[in-house]
Amino acid sequence: MSSDQQIESKTLSNTDNAKYIEKLNEYKLNHPLKDSWTFWYVMPAKSSTEDWADLTKNIYTFDTLEGFWGLQAALPSVDTLCSDFMFFKKDIQPQWEDAKNFSGGKWVVSLGRDDLGPDVINKFWGRIMFSIIGNNFVNSDHINGFYISYKRYYMRVQVWTNTTEKEVVLPIGEYMKELLVNSEFGIHEETEMKKTNSFNPTKFTNKNPAYSALHKESEEQDKTQKKPSYKNSIPVDQVKFVFNHHCREKENSEIIINLIDKQ
Repeated sequence: MSSDQQIESKTLSNTDNAKYIEKLNEYKLNHPLKDSWTFWYVMPAKSSTEDWADLTKNIYTFDTLEGFWGLQAALPSVDTLCSDFMFFKKDIQPQWEDAKNFSGGKWVVSLGRDDLGPDVINKFWGRIMFSIIGNNFVNSDHINGFYISYKRYYMRVQVWTNTTEKEVVLPIGEYMKELLVNSEFGIHEETEMKKTNSFNPTKFTNKNPAYSALHKESEEQDKTQKKPSYKNSIPVDQVKFVFNHHCREKENSEIIINLIDKQ
């Protein structure tokens, strides 16, 4: 190869490297997400005559990890939430009447703030967010959105799907349960414990001796009287993940997963 050819080759190589480095730096600055997401917020109602749709506000749409983290930094903790935080894929309204939601359904779980223990709902909500937005959730292509809402004595978490096919939605509900069980610990704690093979959450499972006694009490109670109405509390062994169709005609075709498996 002549010296001129070597110079030309070196110049082309440097140009290619420069383009590669430029693209690499661009990627470092913006980590694209698989989907674009919109954050919605429901303004607290000032009177019973206010319409829910009018109170629901489209706040921010993002399609990068940096955009998500920027939003997270601006949001208060769900511990202080007095309304609804909602994330839906771009151009999907947080209403069951939306064409992309209508043929689907939703998983719903209600969680007593004082029943699970300190920070568990925060940990669970964080796991839901990071898993779905990070595309690490099972069957995530079939998830249209998710949200957490404040009720007087509890918090309600929902995951909305674009289908009602049991083979698709059942694993989603089972994974929600797994995330709640794992929320006995934080994500960082889980990572560190897995390094030593010591991650074994049992607090919200039937391995916890407390719940076998509760089940026996419930069985005896069922024989003598109606189940109590938990207005101010949702005991852990009563927590259920319930899937319902958005289509009212199929409302009775629900799927139920108990947090604590019956022994």
